Amino acid sequence: MEIEDRIPLHKREQVKLRRSALVCTFSFLNTRTLTVVAQVCREWRIVSRSPKLWRRVVLRDEKVSNQFLRRISRRCGQLGVLILENLHPRTRSNTETVEEYQSNIRCSLENGYEQILKKAEATIHTIEVINCGTLLSAKCLWVASCCCRMLKHVTYLSNFDPINTEVMWALGSGCRDLKTLRCQPLLPCARETNFTTRCSLMIGQCFKDLEILSLGGISVDISTLIYIGKQCQKLSTIELHRMQFLTCEVIDEMCQNGLKNLKCLCLYTTPIAPGALTILHAYCKYLDRLIIRLTEADFETCKEQQSDSTLPDYNEIVDGYEVLRKQPQFIKNMILDVETPSKYIKKETVEKPEKETSFFERWFK
Repeated sequence: MEIEDRIPLHKREQVKLRRSALVCTFSFLNTRTLTVVAQVCREWRIVSRSPKLWRRVVLRDEKVSNQFLRRISRRCGQLGVLILENLHPRTRSNTETVEEYQSNIRCSLENGYEQILKKAEATIHTIEVINCGTLLSAKCLWVASCCCRMLKHVTYLSNFDPINTEVMWALGSGCRDLKTLRCQPLLPCARETNFTTRCSLMIGQCFKDLEILSLGGISVDISTLIYIGKQCQKLSTIELHRMQFLTCEVIDEMCQNGLKNLKCLCLYTTPIAPGALTILHAYCKYLDRLIIRLTEADFETCKEQQSDSTLPDYNEIVDGYEVLRKQPQFIKNMILDVETPSKYIKKETVEKPEKETSFFERWFK
């Protein structure tokens, strides 16, 4: 850390040691606390501005303003990781109507977010924007594609403005070396159809070094998964959220064209044919984790969207999963979290209390 010239020569070594110790101590503080300790005294303010303390900025479950982001952007010259999760807007003032308040907070953090990325454009490698509501839109990925060409890991999960074709194209043009991409819409989402089949195809076209991929959308054609598996040969983890029914034919073609390095497959509200799991196990020799989470309502929604009469019933699929889970090759690596079919749930019969009878009624019976 730089020592001010006005510090006497015989004290500089002592000050340097003291500040180094403070840097080690402050490294255990989160981002918000670090900004608070900077207000204690001049010495702590100088130490808290050390670039070593700002290589990782994490803001979770906090009220954050655009001014706050602009202020900390000055210290992010060596920033490597930026995580913004569950951020909350400022409190509505008494002079604002509800409509004005909603309009004022919409995308209100994007300017400060952009300042951080511009400051850290040469060092940042990980960006996570998760469930920030209307404060940040998909434009934040567009900005990242322009400022941060060294990005390796990107997570953008939103129920307000899911990633769309234009943003995916921009991200693919600017950041082709991604190793992690998580971009499924958060549910419930009014704009779930923003993530289209074209977005899924662009993943295979642009990000051929992907190792971890998470995507979703009931309107996405599952045949695009075949193309992704063929183009992204390094995939080790795949998460699918609320997608169409995965047939044996689709899984077989995916395995023949790729997925040689697949280690983990997570299916959330995405039904898969039980026979397809056997195909996966046969082709993917490194597969050691298989997670399936499904409810009957999700399956019926999927069935309505596909309008395919050949799809099996929910109870048949669940029975198939249960049979597979008992087999030796699936006992250790298969995590099954599925809702019991309604036809198997015993309906409790409520016994009606016997009507009280009088002495004369009992006598004449």
